[in-house]
Amino acid sequence: MTSTQLKQGIMDGTIASVVSDTGATSTAGTPNDPFVMSDKASNKVFCLPTGGTAVATRTATLQLKVRAPANEVDIVPNLEQTLLSRSKFAEAGYTAVYDEDEVNFYNKSAVKITEEAVIRGYRCPRTGLWRVPLQPIIINENTDTLLLDSECGSQSLNQLYVVPTTSAVREHLTTSME
Repeated sequence: MTSTQLKQGIMDGTIASVVSDTGATSTAGTPNDPFVMSDKASNKVFCLPTGGTAVATRTATLQLKVRAPANEVDIVPNLEQTLLSRSKFAEAGYTAVYDEDEVNFYNKSAVKITEEAVIRGYRCPRTGLWRVPLQPIIINENTDTLLLDSECGSQSLNQLYVVPTTSAVREHLTTSME
């Protein structure tokens, strides 16, 4: 199969695919995607950016030839799309390069980048999420950045900021589209 045929199959849905997600700490899979299912229960609860949660029920493995923990999947009922965890790929020693058309995964040891970064972010050791500053020059880390540092990673312990609830986001979106 050519890369053009592969891309076409992914775009028209005839080839099962996942969304490569830099904000997912673990791969969250739909029960209908082609994984190697196990009978092992999952203890994962995914905190959604809107403040809600999604509970995984069991574990599975990707059919792709990748190292653990990149190959691990937590099955979440009612999930619309599988989210592939960029964090788990980083832990397994892979790096990903995104451009306007593709994302390609490589063994980290085989990639050498010679250009200076345009922007630089860092991985939070507690949440496992990648944090990129919202301003070009950070003068005060406490006021110029927002760290979602609550236990589930969806709220800020910084009293200057309030992360909106799911219902508040929905209300804002509904109002802004009228």
